[in-house]
Amino acid sequence: MTLPRQTQIRLPKIQKALIDEKTIQEIADICKVSDKTIDRDMKAWVDSGDFETWLKEEWLRVYVDIKKMKPIVAFEALNNLVGKMLTRKIERKEQIEVSEKVEIDLSVFSDDEKSILDRAARVLEKKSKRKPDSIH
Repeated sequence: MTLPRQTQIRLPKIQKALIDEKTIQEIADICKVSDKTIDRDMKAWVDSGDFETWLKEEWLRVYVDIKKMKPIVAFEALNNLVGKMLTRKIERKEQIEVSEKVEIDLSVFSDDEKSILDRAARVLEKKSKRKPDSIH
């Protein structure tokens, strides 16, 4: 996903402001836009995958250049963000499958009712075996 042109123009200021621990409102003031615009820029940046790349590069820069590093708090904050990012990826990969099997006692139904129920069960079973159509 390509970032909008205006977001690309603001991105260096946003990155510097994040390193300087600025708030969204402070970043908006620096960029002369609303906080909602910065929020949209950040969402687009995260969704593009470029944020993750930048975060890893910044983490590595701070980690390797420890003598020139800003206060240790900045390093710890970056470390936390990387940890959360990795945790989210692991959580997203987890899938939960639920399967239920229900048995119905047909002895209380008439032959006609049993026939209708049998047909309905076959239809439902066929549908459950089909893979859903891909929309995307």
